[in-house]
Amino acid sequence: MKLTSHLGRGLAVGGAIAAVGAAGLTMTDRALAAAPDAPANAGATETRTFASEGAQNGLTVGVAPTATDPVESQIVVSGAESVIRDVDVRTFIEHTASGDLDIELESPEGTVVKLVVGNNGAVGSNDSFDGTLWDDSATELATDTTYPAPDGAVPELVPQGALGKFIGEDPNGTWILRVLDANDDADGGTLGSWQLALTTQATAPQLTATEHPSSIGTPLPVPDATDDGGTVTPGGVTHEIVVSGAKDYLWDANVVTDATHSVNVGDLRIRVTNPQGRTVVLSTNNNGGAGFYEDRLFDDSAAALVSTTASDTDPVVPEGALAALVGGNPNGTWTIEVLDSLVGDDQGSLAGWTLQLQSTDAATNGGGTPPPGTPPTTPTPPESTREVCLPQAPQPAPDRSKSGTVTVSTAQLRINQRIYQAAVRRANAVQKWLDAGLVKDDFCGGAIGAKQLGQGLTAGTLPAAQALTPPKPRPVVVEQGQTSSSARFQLTAAQLLINQRVAQAAVRRANGLEKRLDGGLTGGDIRDGQVSQDKLAERLTVTAAAPVAQPAASTTEIAARSGQGGTVRMTAGQLLVNQRIGQAAIRRLNALTARIESGITRSDVRAGSITAADLAPDLRK
Repeated sequence: MKLTSHLGRGLAVGGAIAAVGAAGLTMTDRALAAAPDAPANAGATETRTFASEGAQNGLTVGVAPTATDPVESQIVVSGAESVIRDVDVRTFIEHTASGDLDIELESPEGTVVKLVVGNNGAVGSNDSFDGTLWDDSATELATDTTYPAPDGAVPELVPQGALGKFIGEDPNGTWILRVLDANDDADGGTLGSWQLALTTQATAPQLTATEHPSSIGTPLPVPDATDDGGTVTPGGVTHEIVVSGAKDYLWDANVVTDATHSVNVGDLRIRVTNPQGRTVVLSTNNNGGAGFYEDRLFDDSAAALVSTTASDTDPVVPEGALAALVGGNPNGTWTIEVLDSLVGDDQGSLAGWTLQLQSTDAATNGGGTPPPGTPPTTPTPPESTREVCLPQAPQPAPDRSKSGTVTVSTAQLRINQRIYQAAVRRANAVQKWLDAGLVKDDFCGGAIGAKQLGQGLTAGTLPAAQALTPPKPRPVVVEQGQTSSSARFQLTAAQLLINQRVAQAAVRRANGLEKRLDGGLTGGDIRDGQVSQDKLAERLTVTAAAPVAQPAASTTEIAARSGQGGTVRMTAGQLLVNQRIGQAAIRRLNALTARIESGITRSDVRAGSITAADLAPDLRK
């Protein structure tokens, strides 16, 4: 959503929640960025994660000689509240030249957001987007990240197009992720799977639009950068706008700039900071005509990207998403900073800038009036988001040093088989760990919050925060594989097909385990009496615990094998592809093991599933 006016410069202005398919394992980082709290009168709110499934996973991202040949994967969202407040995306894409990739997301309403624009330069590292969280509130910009870079996923990125463009839309329907290899060369990759995290609310906010111009008068000079013995120091200028009279929950922000440069606008860097100290990068060394930043509207909902546009006049999406400011109080001091970052005996100027804001009442200010006859509600106990967990074991980057050197041989076929069998053993170990039942030491300190407490339990608030004890999880024990080579083993396409099915089974098992862990564990998975006070959120306690029936334990849902898979060919290329699938499966199962062994968190436990039987005796009051 955005303001429709573009004033001249200087004026007063959530498918099924599953993930399956070869190479489609979905490992979720636990450090997901939090969505903004709901404003007043939002109605029912929720955050749900949806994941691609079945035929939407394991798609080949092939060589594409034109920009019209992307692969598409869909997630169908249903049952979500009707107004989007925040969208995050996680991608699992393996590719040997990640800089070639062009990735975009389309909503059910047809809105398209570019996550990253392929540079069509046959550059990049391996698997840069294999596990990346795309989040408007991330700390690293996709435009600032260079590919090539070290192998392995960039943990999180602000997309080139703002996901805030989806705010206010209805999330229900079909979402489409498109991945294009924008360079015609010999590399390729796989879209293993992807996830969509939606924070929604039932009611659209009542918005108040305000515009806040600067009062600069004589343009402020932007001094040229200086070079002191090889150390370049940017020259810069700042200016403030004090906002007052706006509603205290920001829903949308646009910025209009009026800046120029005497020689090259590509020297300039521009960023804006809100009253809470959150900074958003508008543009960094983007070039264009002399009027590139004159009367330029920065708007998350714009069609063009500031990093790629050829126009000097169209509204543009900034490099950093202004949606990162949603939820803050817009009243207070805003600051713009314009820097000249290149030495050249020249300078720029800032003639003015304008904030265009849409805001509503915050939930904390009492501004929302409940409908007549609404019964009073009991305040929800405060719930800390802090948890005390162990660090996850670092996962080594894939070793591509010998890629392409496999040979068609019985020995290579047996090596691949052992890789797949190792993946199956790891999946078996994780399932055995879960099926044994969770104990106190498996949980991070503070892992159980008010949302996880179910029927029969009454929550209360402690007068002061309590100490949270770190976990001491049971180890995940992987059985040793048998090394005997006496079994009959022939170099045939039939044997290759058997190996392939073992690999696919390992992938399906791992996907089922991850689905089970991603918010699917229940009180039925916990041995009786294991949730103690130090495993509750910092100020949360239980004041009453009536016995009720426990929910059923979660189960590992394993997708059925799809397709016949009977047309494989005995080639070195097929052996290499299968080997990489197996290696990726092992890496991700190892990451799943590391996740478990760092401690179970509240995001792993289904809301409302903890009952009196799960509580330690001193909490069963």
